[in-house]
Amino acid sequence: MIDANIEIDKYRESSELREQRKKLRNQNAELKSLRDERWNKFEELQIAEKMRWWFYPLGIAAKRKNKAKSLQHQIEIADKKIKAHTNSIAICESQIFRSEMAGKDAYRELVHHLTARKRAAQKNIEVVAAAREILTSHPKLSVTGIDDLLEIANNHAKETNGVSGTSVVI
Repeated sequence: MIDANIEIDKYRESSELREQRKKLRNQNAELKSLRDERWNKFEELQIAEKMRWWFYPLGIAAKRKNKAKSLQHQIEIADKKIKAHTNSIAICESQIFRSEMAGKDAYRELVHHLTARKRAAQKNIEVVAAAREILTSHPKLSVTGIDDLLEIANNHAKETNGVSGTSVVI
Protein backbone atom coordinates (compact mmCIF):
# COMPACT_ATOMS: atom_id res chain seq x y z
CA MET A 1 0.00 0.00 0.00
CA ILE A 2 3.03 2.22 -0.35
CA ASP A 3 1.71 3.22 -3.77
CA ALA A 4 -1.15 5.11 -2.12
CA ASN A 5 1.36 7.54 -0.58
CA ILE A 6 3.28 8.30 -3.77
CA GLU A 7 4.38 11.92 -4.03
CA ILE A 8 5.02 13.20 -7.54
CA ASP A 9 7.87 15.67 -7.82
CA LYS A 10 7.68 18.72 -10.06
CA TYR A 11 9.28 18.58 -13.50
CA ARG A 12 12.96 19.41 -13.55
CA GLU A 13 15.21 19.68 -16.57
CA SER A 14 17.87 17.03 -16.94
CA SER A 15 21.51 17.94 -16.46
CA GLU A 16 22.07 17.08 -20.14
CA LEU A 17 19.50 19.70 -21.16
CA ARG A 18 21.09 22.29 -18.86
CA GLU A 19 24.48 21.54 -20.45
CA GLN A 20 22.97 21.97 -23.92
CA ARG A 21 21.51 25.33 -22.89
CA LYS A 22 24.91 26.40 -21.52
CA LYS A 23 26.54 25.35 -24.79
CA LEU A 24 23.94 27.38 -26.70
CA ARG A 25 24.64 30.48 -24.58
CA ASN A 26 28.37 30.10 -25.27
CA GLN A 27 27.74 29.71 -28.99
CA ASN A 28 25.56 32.83 -29.00
CA ALA A 29 28.33 34.76 -27.24
CA GLU A 30 30.85 33.53 -29.83
CA LEU A 31 28.49 34.54 -32.64
CA LYS A 32 28.17 38.01 -31.14
CA SER A 33 31.95 38.37 -30.98
CA LEU A 34 32.25 37.16 -34.60
CA ARG A 35 29.68 39.72 -35.71
CA ASP A 36 31.47 42.47 -33.77
CA GLU A 37 34.78 41.47 -35.35
CA ARG A 38 33.21 41.49 -38.83
CA TRP A 39 31.67 44.90 -38.17
CA ASN A 40 35.01 46.31 -37.04
CA LYS A 41 36.68 45.07 -40.23
CA PHE A 42 33.85 46.52 -42.31
CA GLU A 43 34.17 49.90 -40.58
CA GLU A 44 37.91 49.83 -41.09
CA LEU A 45 37.34 49.15 -44.80
CA GLN A 46 34.82 52.01 -45.02
CA ILE A 47 37.12 54.41 -43.20
CA ALA A 48 40.04 53.61 -45.49
CA GLU A 49 40.83 56.56 -47.67
CA LYS A 50 39.73 56.27 -51.29
CA MET A 51 42.41 55.89 -53.91
CA ARG A 52 43.72 59.20 -55.22
CA TRP A 53 45.73 59.74 -58.39
CA TRP A 54 48.80 60.85 -56.51
CA PHE A 55 48.98 57.55 -54.53
CA TYR A 56 50.33 55.83 -57.64
CA PRO A 57 53.45 57.94 -58.17
CA LEU A 58 54.29 57.78 -54.45
CA GLY A 59 53.93 53.98 -54.38
CA ILE A 60 51.23 54.05 -51.71
CA ALA A 61 48.53 52.68 -54.04
CA ALA A 62 49.75 49.06 -53.94
CA LYS A 63 49.83 49.04 -50.13
CA ARG A 64 46.36 50.56 -49.90
CA LYS A 65 44.95 48.13 -52.48
CA ASN A 66 46.49 45.18 -50.65
CA LYS A 67 45.12 46.39 -47.35
CA ALA A 68 41.64 46.84 -48.84
CA LYS A 69 41.78 43.37 -50.45
CA SER A 70 42.96 41.90 -47.16
CA LEU A 71 40.12 43.56 -45.25
CA GLN A 72 37.61 42.44 -47.88
CA HIS A 73 38.96 38.89 -47.63
CA GLN A 74 38.76 38.98 -43.83
CA ILE A 75 35.14 40.18 -44.06
CA GLU A 76 34.29 37.29 -46.40
CA ILE A 77 35.93 34.80 -44.03
CA ALA A 78 34.04 36.33 -41.11
CA ASP A 79 30.78 36.02 -43.09
CA LYS A 80 31.47 32.32 -43.68
CA LYS A 81 32.27 31.81 -39.99
CA ILE A 82 29.08 33.64 -38.99
CA LYS A 83 27.01 31.52 -41.35
CA ALA A 84 28.57 28.29 -40.05
CA HIS A 85 28.08 29.42 -36.46
CA THR A 86 24.46 30.38 -37.14
CA ASN A 87 23.83 26.93 -38.60
CA SER A 88 25.46 25.32 -35.58
CA ILE A 89 23.26 27.37 -33.26
CA ALA A 90 20.15 26.36 -35.20
CA ILE A 91 21.13 22.69 -34.87
CA CYS A 92 21.77 23.13 -31.14
CA GLU A 93 18.41 24.86 -30.65
CA SER A 94 16.70 22.02 -32.49
CA GLN A 95 18.43 19.45 -30.28
CA ILE A 96 17.42 21.36 -27.17
CA PHE A 97 13.81 21.51 -28.34
CA ARG A 98 13.73 17.77 -29.07
CA SER A 99 15.40 16.94 -25.74
CA GLU A 100 13.00 19.20 -23.86
CA MET A 101 9.95 17.66 -25.56
CA ALA A 102 11.27 14.13 -24.91
CA GLY A 103 11.90 14.98 -21.25
CA LYS A 104 8.44 16.47 -20.82
CA ASP A 105 6.82 13.49 -22.56
CA ALA A 106 8.72 11.09 -20.29
CA TYR A 107 7.66 13.11 -17.24
CA ARG A 108 4.05 13.15 -18.42
CA GLU A 109 4.17 9.37 -18.91
CA LEU A 110 5.70 8.90 -15.45
CA VAL A 111 3.02 11.07 -13.84
CA HIS A 112 0.33 9.12 -15.68
CA HIS A 113 1.83 5.81 -14.54
CA LEU A 114 2.26 6.91 -10.92
CA THR A 115 -1.24 8.37 -10.81
CA ALA A 116 -2.68 5.10 -12.10
CA ARG A 117 -0.73 3.15 -9.47
CA LYS A 118 -1.94 5.55 -6.76
CA ARG A 119 -5.57 5.18 -7.85
CA ALA A 120 -5.26 1.40 -7.94
CA ALA A 121 -3.70 1.37 -4.47
CA GLN A 122 -6.43 3.64 -3.09
CA LYS A 123 -9.07 1.37 -4.64
CA ASN A 124 -7.45 -1.65 -3.01
CA ILE A 125 -7.40 0.15 0.34
CA GLU A 126 -11.11 0.89 -0.01
CA VAL A 127 -11.82 -2.78 -0.87
CA VAL A 128 -9.83 -4.01 2.13
CA ALA A 129 -11.61 -1.50 4.39
CA ALA A 130 -14.96 -2.66 3.02
CA ALA A 131 -13.94 -6.31 3.58
CA ARG A 132 -12.96 -5.53 7.16
CA GLU A 133 -16.27 -3.75 7.74
CA ILE A 134 -18.17 -6.71 6.26
CA LEU A 135 -16.25 -9.20 8.41
CA THR A 136 -16.83 -7.21 11.59
CA SER A 137 -20.55 -6.89 10.92
CA HIS A 138 -21.06 -10.41 9.43
CA PRO A 139 -18.40 -12.81 10.73
CA LYS A 140 -20.18 -15.81 9.11
CA LEU A 141 -19.02 -14.60 5.67
CA SER A 142 -15.45 -15.54 6.57
CA VAL A 143 -16.13 -19.15 5.63
CA THR A 144 -17.06 -18.25 2.04
CA GLY A 145 -13.43 -17.73 1.06
CA ILE A 146 -11.21 -14.76 0.39
CA ASP A 147 -12.18 -14.42 -3.28
CA ASP A 148 -15.89 -14.22 -2.57
CA LEU A 149 -15.31 -11.88 0.35
CA LEU A 150 -13.17 -9.53 -1.79
CA GLU A 151 -15.79 -9.60 -4.56
CA ILE A 152 -18.52 -8.64 -2.09
CA ALA A 153 -16.24 -5.98 -0.60
CA ASN A 154 -15.42 -4.65 -4.06
CA ASN A 155 -19.12 -4.33 -4.90
CA HIS A 156 -19.77 -2.71 -1.51
CA ALA A 157 -16.90 -0.22 -2.08
CA LYS A 158 -18.27 0.62 -5.54
CA GLU A 159 -21.72 1.17 -4.09
CA THR A 160 -20.48 3.46 -1.35
CA ASN A 161 -18.53 5.48 -3.93
CA GLY A 162 -21.55 5.65 -6.22
CA VAL A 163 -19.77 3.94 -9.13
CA SER A 164 -22.07 0.97 -9.55
CA GLY A 165 -25.84 1.03 -9.74
CA THR A 166 -26.16 -2.47 -8.26
CA SER A 167 -26.96 -3.04 -4.63
CA VAL A 168 -25.02 -5.37 -2.42
CA VAL A 169 -26.94 -7.86 -0.36
CA ILE A 170 -25.20 -8.85 2.84
